[in-house]
Amino acid sequence: MLLSKSLWRLYLFLLILSIWLYCVITLKAVDTIKQGAVDDLTFVHQQLEHNASNHLTQLSAILKVLGHRISDIGLDDMKAVRETIERIISDNPAFSAYGLSTPDGNMILNSLGQDNQALPNLRENPYTRETYLKTLAAREVVLGRTYYYPPMNEFIIPLRFAIRDQAGNPIAVVSATISADSKYNPWHLPTLPPDYNISITNNSTIDNKYYSQYVYPPISKPEDKEQLYYTVPYPNHIIDQIKQRIARAAGTDFQTFMESGRSVSYLVHEEWEDADFLEVISYNDEFEFFTAISVRNILLTQSINLMVITYFVPLLLFNIILFFVLRYIDDIQKRSKKLLAHQALHDQLTQLPNRYYLDLHLTGWLNQVKAGYTVIFLDMDNFKVINDSYGHKMGDAILQVLGKRLQNHNPENTLVIRQGGDEFIFLIPDDNLHFIKQFAETVVGRLRHPININGINFSLSGSIGIAISTQHTDQLGDLLRKADLAMYEAKKERNRYAFFSDHLQQISDERSRIEDGLRYAVDNDEMHMVYQPQIETATGEIFGVESLIRWQHPAMGMVPPDKFVSVAESSSQINMIGEFVIDATLREISEVQSTHKTSFHISINVSVMQLHTSDFRRIINIKAREYGIAPSSITLEITESLFIDDLEQIRHVLMQLKRDGFKISLDDFGTGYSSLSVLNKLPIDEVKIDKSFIRDIEKDEKDLLFVESLVGIIHSLDIPSLAEGVENMSQAVALRICNCDLLQGFYFAKPMPKQELVSYLSSFTAYDIDKDSLINSQNRIPSRH
Repeated sequence: MLLSKSLWRLYLFLLILSIWLYCVITLKAVDTIKQGAVDDLTFVHQQLEHNASNHLTQLSAILKVLGHRISDIGLDDMKAVRETIERIISDNPAFSAYGLSTPDGNMILNSLGQDNQALPNLRENPYTRETYLKTLAAREVVLGRTYYYPPMNEFIIPLRFAIRDQAGNPIAVVSATISADSKYNPWHLPTLPPDYNISITNNSTIDNKYYSQYVYPPISKPEDKEQLYYTVPYPNHIIDQIKQRIARAAGTDFQTFMESGRSVSYLVHEEWEDADFLEVISYNDEFEFFTAISVRNILLTQSINLMVITYFVPLLLFNIILFFVLRYIDDIQKRSKKLLAHQALHDQLTQLPNRYYLDLHLTGWLNQVKAGYTVIFLDMDNFKVINDSYGHKMGDAILQVLGKRLQNHNPENTLVIRQGGDEFIFLIPDDNLHFIKQFAETVVGRLRHPININGINFSLSGSIGIAISTQHTDQLGDLLRKADLAMYEAKKERNRYAFFSDHLQQISDERSRIEDGLRYAVDNDEMHMVYQPQIETATGEIFGVESLIRWQHPAMGMVPPDKFVSVAESSSQINMIGEFVIDATLREISEVQSTHKTSFHISINVSVMQLHTSDFRRIINIKAREYGIAPSSITLEITESLFIDDLEQIRHVLMQLKRDGFKISLDDFGTGYSSLSVLNKLPIDEVKIDKSFIRDIEKDEKDLLFVESLVGIIHSLDIPSLAEGVENMSQAVALRICNCDLLQGFYFAKPMPKQELVSYLSSFTAYDIDKDSLINSQNRIPSRH
């Protein structure tokens, strides 16, 4: 049956209406897909550019620090140079190899274990010459061209830094390489969507040529090593086309685009592949390379064609189908962007926001803060012990639970950031001192509450540094630095919190002055040794002397060891000072013993960092032989609290020294975390009881009983004991009552230079430490009953 005219009219009306809606909505959808593709590509490009720039900046900072350290050491001591390079490079797995070369390009040190003379000359090698010359002229780290390196059988990305003398002339070039195929490649992006291509191009300012720095997907290694992809410059006509394309997209000339730091997008047709690409490109002025990400336009075309075909359904259902398809496409794009953004802005282990999130959202967060705010820096105590004892998998599981716990029950709008490793940052929108103290105590309490992993309970502790903004405009970087200083103050006792103060700033400034002064202290003859006698309790005779270092700075005056030793350890200058102590002590004591025709024991304080160096054992044996002092007369004093985390490694070193004949003394006994267990594990020949236990021993019965028990425990292990800080005869008598073997303190003598020691020995008479003569005297020793 034929339709009526009215129905035909209605059908035509609906058909025309549907076609019109179809055209309008389809055109809009096409634009949405195109813009979405550009947005997605731009987002991934920004992520790649940000990650690469940060990564290269961090690696450059490491290389510059390494260069300055090598400059301080000097090229005459290549062993120390190698150890310094390996110590710094090994901490960063991004570097696959390193090398040190002369300004002429000849290799003088490499990590490949190969003959330096057999390696290519970097100044003559055509693949490295131009960037090597650029390095010699530059004051910053230079990113070299990617090329195939036969000794490593892989493509490498070099970073180079010129080491200069005081006149600014280059004396060497330190190079570190990154494997182009490794995950540490600056442009490695695990979250790169499929079908995306990366092209990094190096801009040579010397020969004005352009070379490929990195491509993804990676190219296969060609058989003809002389025609490598990375070492052949782009043809000039292709470069000219690219420059014109960029200039059109940027709306400006090519040079202005390079200086602007912007990124631009455009469509490009590659005749050699007969394909269209959508590409986003930008230029990094600091390291002189172009970052380009592209995706084949055919994928976009296929998406549009599929949409058109899918939408061409019965016209009456078109609007409904279009609505759901568009909503479906929109949902996919939002989920993809949300996932990429979350991965970029959050720590993958704990899912806490990371520093990139903080940098991105700080301004918005500050706009919500009505008054001042507080920065809290949390660093876990001894977390390395957990990783070493139970494995990193267990450590990661603990951090996951801890991350959730730190997020709970915080003030509104509090930001909790994982800084990295076992460090966390709190940003609290409050500057009330009392409230912040309560919150810090709450965090300490959360850490103490055990975390159960696989049936094992872990009780944690952390050190907390706090910095409160004095005004709303305080820079976060300044507050983080202050909180970091306060955290290190809290580390002195651990499991507590500390507020930043001007005093801490003064301490930090003082440490900086001390670190600068230490560089020249030994060479400028600012340091000297003093000696404090050690007395046998039973006979009152001299047993030996302890060697102590003193530093007279021309501007700071007398700097005590408790201030500069820790700075020397943290700045890697302790080995230089330690060698001075060993040489000066053994030389001067040899002269004293030769003058008096007698011998006595010498105690030398040794830093744990010295024990970690491979040269320490060799040096002290050489010096002992050089000055004719038997190792059995030399006691090496170590402090237990400094090596408790590396007990097994230190034990191995001490056993070797013990076999050489040296004696080992455990200093500051009783002040560490596990002193009794240490006595059983280490080859200890003497235990020094800390002076804090001696101070009131002649007046306080509890102190007397405690020291007596301590000496008893030490003697039960057949180890002699020595008490520090003896300031009067009553204390000496009390220690004899406790059966302490040796005494040391101001009562017998203050630390003295060599010449005064000579006079002291010449006029010395034995002390009469008679425990019976002073019982019931005016300075009565407390009864033990």
